[in-house]
Amino acid sequence: MKLPMKSALLWGFVAAIPLELANFWLAMPPIDVGFAANTRWYEYILAVEWVILHLPGLLLSGWFEQRGLGRYDAFLLFASGYLDTALMVALGIVCFRFIRRIIRKRSRKLSPQLER
Repeated sequence: MKLPMKSALLWGFVAAIPLELANFWLAMPPIDVGFAANTRWYEYILAVEWVILHLPGLLLSGWFEQRGLGRYDAFLLFASGYLDTALMVALGIVCFRFIRRIIRKRSRKLSPQLER
């Protein structure tokens, strides 16, 4: 059964909701609070991940603040992170399907050779 790219995007958007909600409430935003002296290595990695996923929202928030719309910062950060997370999940689904298809094709090639 072949599923079109639309289904990968749909699953990406659905799966990104709990991921981004957890990211939004648990790690919102790590760049404003700074780090303590005894910060662990994985906290730095989470902060870098957060910044990369929310970079469009961070850039837009500066543009919105210049126009007096600073109250929409949290929405911009959530929306940009949600879209990036959904696209990453959809890309993961597409890559998984591609790899699975390659494995199937190779196993079909090998199965007639094994019967000899």
